[in-house]
Amino acid sequence: MRRRGGQLKKYLRGYRKQKRLTQKQLSKLSGVSQNYISSFENGKTIPSMQDIIKLANALGIDKNEIEWVL
Repeated sequence: MRRRGGQLKKYLRGYRKQKRLTQKQLSKLSGVSQNYISSFENGKTIPSMQDIIKLANALGIDKNEIEWVL
């Protein structure tokens, strides 16, 4: 779980910024609340696998890439 929370938050935040998306825009694309995305990116919560998949799909991240990070 620690790896999922630490490395994954950096990975998803970096990918979001690379795509030039705000948390609000990612929220609309993924169906995950902006507050939840912020909380995750700031290390306050660890996302469920379902939310990880929603965020990855919204960012266009390949399933194999996400599995590698986890």
